[in-house]
Amino acid sequence: MFEDRIREAHEISSTIERKLIALGIGKDDHVALAELARESLDPARLNEERAKAEAGDRMALTRFELFGLVDLMLKVMEESASEDHFTVSGNECWKVFARALYAQKYPKD
Repeated sequence: MFEDRIREAHEISSTIERKLIALGIGKDDHVALAELARESLDPARLNEERAKAEAGDRMALTRFELFGLVDLMLKVMEESASEDHFTVSGNECWKVFARALYAQKYPKD
């Protein structure tokens, strides 16, 4: 069970990294990662990206898929912590993006 979650987290984080590359965003581009993290936490933005993707916008499709993968990765990590009593994590790219997500969700005042 735990091994499956590790494998799943690795696969998801690798796919997230490929989506970021497709969007032209590197793990060192903190401004772009912060913007993308903010967008991924906004349900209205998800709907906008889906509508654009359905209209044939490939970049919107990539962002829409990325947002879904982010949600999935967070669920895998949460399930691992609650069910397996272990924390799984993704690759370095995921860790950088996860920090951007956390900063957007819990901004310092």
